[in-house]
Amino acid sequence: MNLSSEHCNISDWLRLEATVKASVYTVAFFFATSVTIIIITIVSQNSKLKKEARYILLCHHLLCISSYCGLGVVFQGMRALLANSPVLMCWVVFGVQLSVGEGILFTLALMAVNTYLAICWPLKSLAFVDSVKYRVLTGS
Repeated sequence: MNLSSEHCNISDWLRLEATVKASVYTVAFFFATSVTIIIITIVSQNSKLKKEARYILLCHHLLCISSYCGLGVVFQGMRALLANSPVLMCWVVFGVQLSVGEGILFTLALMAVNTYLAICWPLKSLAFVDSVKYRVLTGS
């Protein structure tokens, strides 16, 4: 068999790429989910931690990361397994994954604002954060 005369099939390379991405997403999903479970368990058992906005934002951030990786496994798995899924289903999964990715960025921005307020206005920020945090988290 002469390897130089064989043509490279682009769909084989795309399937390999999707398989590698699905594998990476799977490892990341299990790691992120295990860290998320540990952190959420610790925060939910401590009443002091439940009241602080940074820990609630951290839990929300970790949930978004786990969801993003899980949806990555689903999307790339559909591509790798050449599942005959409707195109609408692929777009919905991809769109939800992008929305969760935006949730990750939004949560990071809220964490930065929370840290900024704690540094610049240490005495005033607690009352402000306490009054706004649940409305912002619900909205996000």
